[in-house]
Amino acid sequence: MYHVSIVAVFPFTLFIYLRTMFPTVPGGDAGELLAEACHLGTAHPPGYPLFTILMYMVSEVGVNVEGWTPAAAANAACCFFGATTATVLSETTYRFVSSELGKEHDVLAGYAGALGGVLFAFSPLTWEYSVGAEVFALHNTLVAFILYFTVSVAVAEERGSRLVSGCLGALFCGLAISNQHTSILFIACLVPYVAFVIFVRGKERRDVFLTLMGAMFVLGLLPYLYLVWASGRVTDGSWGDMTSFAGFKKHVLREEYGTLKLAPSGKAGDLTAWDGMLGRTLIWLLDLRMQIGIVFLALAVYGMVARAGEGLGSEGGRDRGKGRGRGRERVVLKGEKKKGGKKKKEAKEMKEERDDDEAALEEFASTGGKGKGKGKGDNNDLKAALLLTLFFYVAIWNGVFSNLPLEVPMAYAVHSRFWFQPNMIMCMFAGLGFSIVLQRRPNWIGARETPGRLGVIVVLIAAAIVGLRYKEADRSDADFNSVYGKAMLDSIDDGSLLLSHTDLDWNTVRYLRKCEGFKPGIVHVSAQLLPYPWFQRQIDTGMFGDVVFPEILPGVSTSRFSEGNKVLLERFFEANHQKYPKNMFVDMQGISDSDIQPGGIWRGWLMIPHGLVYRVEKPTANVLNELPNYFREIEEELEKLQKVLVNVTPKYSSGSWEFACASVRNDAFYQAGLNFLTYGLEVGKALQKEPKLFTLYLDCLRRSTESLAGLVDVLVGQGEVALSYPPSDLVKNAALSSVKNLQANVAAKKIEGEGAEDVRVIGSGMELARKTAKVVVGAYLDATLEESDPGSFRFFKGFYEQEFQGKENEI
Repeated sequence: MYHVSIVAVFPFTLFIYLRTMFPTVPGGDAGELLAEACHLGTAHPPGYPLFTILMYMVSEVGVNVEGWTPAAAANAACCFFGATTATVLSETTYRFVSSELGKEHDVLAGYAGALGGVLFAFSPLTWEYSVGAEVFALHNTLVAFILYFTVSVAVAEERGSRLVSGCLGALFCGLAISNQHTSILFIACLVPYVAFVIFVRGKERRDVFLTLMGAMFVLGLLPYLYLVWASGRVTDGSWGDMTSFAGFKKHVLREEYGTLKLAPSGKAGDLTAWDGMLGRTLIWLLDLRMQIGIVFLALAVYGMVARAGEGLGSEGGRDRGKGRGRGRERVVLKGEKKKGGKKKKEAKEMKEERDDDEAALEEFASTGGKGKGKGKGDNNDLKAALLLTLFFYVAIWNGVFSNLPLEVPMAYAVHSRFWFQPNMIMCMFAGLGFSIVLQRRPNWIGARETPGRLGVIVVLIAAAIVGLRYKEADRSDADFNSVYGKAMLDSIDDGSLLLSHTDLDWNTVRYLRKCEGFKPGIVHVSAQLLPYPWFQRQIDTGMFGDVVFPEILPGVSTSRFSEGNKVLLERFFEANHQKYPKNMFVDMQGISDSDIQPGGIWRGWLMIPHGLVYRVEKPTANVLNELPNYFREIEEELEKLQKVLVNVTPKYSSGSWEFACASVRNDAFYQAGLNFLTYGLEVGKALQKEPKLFTLYLDCLRRSTESLAGLVDVLVGQGEVALSYPPSDLVKNAALSSVKNLQANVAAKKIEGEGAEDVRVIGSGMELARKTAKVVVGAYLDATLEESDPGSFRFFKGFYEQEFQGKENEI
């Protein structure tokens, strides 16, 4: 039976989730998953067939509802999944707590259940992934149902109830595996426990139960047939070839990523001492403290070790063994006058209680002390099974599956998404610990566990949790990924070729094109998919038009820092530059910065900053003649970005996709500034032979200083710096640019002859150049330790002392 407190969890949670959900496509895998749903493709391993099917149906609704997009509809669906999870977990916690406390504490168990569901629903991690289109909201729902049916089997008193719960639990086990594989770590422990309850404790016939439960489990796996069907259609940008058993196995088991590993081989990074099982478990516990709070973490631990009913009164527990289970509060002492009661009725009730007590004692003796049904303390095996499942998951996940370096914020964020399952069990135990504490303090809740008092306590706790976390959890303003993708597409004309490397650039742009119809005339290719043999199927269909795909050579890699990946990009550019001489683009995160030479040359190719991407072309014989055109292009695109993603901190910190969007936006200004600076330095080398280039030299340095110093002014000192590069590099390059700019302005006054008039026009910003140099060089000296970069530090310190100390009135 659902208590009113548990029934209230669903509308309350859904209302809060819908108020705080993402308005458009979230970051991460959401864009790719929704794109595959919109055109019925196949997502990255293991394919997520159940989520894809459901999101296809939801996206069709979004397309046909005015004012909605497929992403908005999918986000709302995940809000529904999240609210369902909270409700199911509440009921599961209620049943678990009731089995521990006994039915006489049914009201208390109901409110403890509601508290467990609310704790989980409004932990920051769960809240974030319940308001955006990702597989984890659905995953949590399926796992919550697995826990629910496990507990239902454990507490069932009738054969029919066990059969129904066992079969439905088997169905949800199959569905969970069809959505997200970490559910297997729960199934591996809970299924043997359910078998123990049914076949050992319940002595049921194995043939009937195993046949029905096996059939339901297979039924839950049927969504995988979708992968076979969808893969046969060959859709552009989709993953894998599942038309053969070998291809199906490879995709479902994530063999291309590394089976039983979170990251592909070679992408995990160097694991530190903290990255062992014990270190990662401690990190999880520290994170859990933030998720549910130190008080409820303590209550969860207390619920694990405490026994319900102990320490209540002088007789070792309040009225143990009574059949009616409401305590003896109605007993009247001899000679005491009863207010407003009738003596005959009282005597009859007392006689009924004595009869019930005698019957309970007889039953207790006849059953060898076990009693009947699932009373208090009869389900210690359920508690043990939940603890075993918790410890097994934490040990295997931290010790075997996860291989991401947790010192990297984005890797930590990815890793943390797999803490939902153990967090669920911890919230159940927090509910149990909460109920035991109140059970042992009857004066807090009334002798009869007054629903009104309990309701007030739970409502106040829920309101406090939501109120304290609402502002940080609110994603109703988080349209950054959509804005980012549209800004990229707006800068690229139809008929262009766009090569995307990272999830940030591929997923969001792919969603906008496939689901919302933005820029259908662009040819969009993923550099991550090129090396896989099955990608040849997509090439053979001709769906990429006249794009030429070079042969994949041995040693190819998807890591931008590897030589194999650099060779792949070089050969791809070479194969396509004649057909796309001025309109071939690659995302900035796909190019290894260490290989970019002065003038923006990357392994023989000119990388021109073009908003959030590089435009790729063959350098001309005399690049200097083209610089004015390049500069106009760069500045036009920067102007479009001026008001986009300006400030996402401190709400969105490193590790979030919103922070990543802002970082790449700032990278665009940084790369443009470096481009101007390196061009200026190259032009400066040619000044002795061609003095007429001095105007161009001044122009380069002015532009680089505006871009780099502007970033320093916006970013430095604001806490976390949204930039993909070390802030120290930004400040140092900005200082160098401002020094060169000031020196060039000083030199401009001394130049005579042809072109002098133009020089005076450009050099008229002397006062601004001096102010900028003083601020930026000062910022460098304040932020840099001399021993970290002694040569540069001495240079800038000497320049600052010579130019500015004692000359404040000149600025």
